[in-house]
Amino acid sequence: MHRLLIAISVIVLALTGFLLVARGGSDPVSGSVTLVGDSLNVGLEPYLTAELQGWVIASHNLVGRRTDEGIEALRSLGGSIAPILVVSLGTNDVDDDVEAFSRRIDQVLELAGPTLVIWATIWLGGAHKGFNAVLREAALRHRSLELLDWAALVEAEPELLAADGVHGSADGYRRGGDGPHRPRLSPVLEGSRQLALANDPAENVVGDLRRERFVERCTTQQ
Repeated sequence: MHRLLIAISVIVLALTGFLLVARGGSDPVSGSVTLVGDSLNVGLEPYLTAELQGWVIASHNLVGRRTDEGIEALRSLGGSIAPILVVSLGTNDVDDDVEAFSRRIDQVLELAGPTLVIWATIWLGGAHKGFNAVLREAALRHRSLELLDWAALVEAEPELLAADGVHGSADGYRRGGDGPHRPRLSPVLEGSRQLALANDPAENVVGDLRRERFVERCTTQQ
């Protein structure tokens, strides 16, 4: 969870930098993020909030939520979805229907519009190969979708998991808010206070994130 948090935080902060450069401005930047997901996002909430002080973070998470329920939550938000959307959905889809999950991914992206969607890969006592495969296929089709490889991370570091083998451990969540990455992020956070980005599409800067290579670099930084 520590590295997953770093990856999300760094991507969010990098995106605001890209937006500022694209505008040719020098005003301080603050951002807004929407979280829609299941218990993974619930566990992430307090630490992401601590890392992104001064940001507007709207959390719409529910333990045990299925992807179809997440879609309804997104639909209820209408046009109030922030320019960055963090998603953790798929773990609780009891039908285990890969084709249905693929359609639901497309529904999420359609509802998100130009918003940058950051979606964690699925781990359910092991990597969910079918669901993760269609997530990767969707990322190739949609420039607005970035994947965080949570499944690969916990497979490599199982100590980050709780006893149930699915959720992050208490220590993993705790490490997310108080780690050696804080000094590295603080200078960027200090400049992130005033300018709201609620109406800024992420589409024109997503390509600069260089997809999985960028995410991989973020998750390996300490």
